[in-house]
Amino acid sequence: YKQNELIFKMGDESDEIYFIKKGNVKIVLSLADGMSYHLVTISKGSFFGDLAFLDKRKRSANAMASDEVLLYILPRNKFDDIAVQYPDVAGKFFEKLAFIIANRLRQSDIELKTLQDN
Repeated sequence: YKQNELIFKMGDESDEIYFIKKGNVKIVLSLADGMSYHLVTISKGSFFGDLAFLDKRKRSANAMASDEVLLYILPRNKFDDIAVQYPDVAGKFFEKLAFIIANRLRQSDIELKTLQDN
């Protein structure tokens, strides 16, 4: 993806998780009146799109390339095929995924408390 190119938008249907090989991806929440809120920038070596990967619901935010981005994309059905063959790998994957999502949720809690206090 090129700089400022939209990877997916809020409301898109998808069950893919994205792993960043190169670059940075901004996750942005669309607000009323055309406004937006920058939630987080995710860097090389990390992932995004995990919520739709897990619950197969619509995207909850926009993802945009901050600079040139190269991604690995894993659809849920492909992961499920791998999980059948390698259940130990699938278990470790979900364990790591849960840990990172928990850390992201804790960070969101801190941000919300900070906003509420101001």
